[in-house]
Amino acid sequence: MACTATSSGLKSAAGVIAAMPARLLGVLIVGGSAQTTVTIYDNATAASGTVLAKGIVAANTTLHIPLQDAGVASLAGLYCDISGTAGAAIVYYALS
Repeated sequence: MACTATSSGLKSAAGVIAAMPARLLGVLIVGGSAQTTVTIYDNATAASGTVLAKGIVAANTTLHIPLQDAGVASLAGLYCDISGTAGAAIVYYALS
């Protein structure tokens, strides 16, 4: 069954991506002026709980993490935590 992907848009700070069950389809990490770490949690409100995806990139590089087929299901929602100077991420997802 096909699903419609949604983009979070470019996020430069931690925050809620989806406050309800969703399917994580992919993540694009953009390194800033220092190493950047992006962690996607199965959580609708905070950076805690089950880690669905995590990526680390060096300064001024990018990493695309595609999740095949139907992606990874979250039960509570999607929360994106970003650490590193001037790093950013785009999260691709579909609501369940």
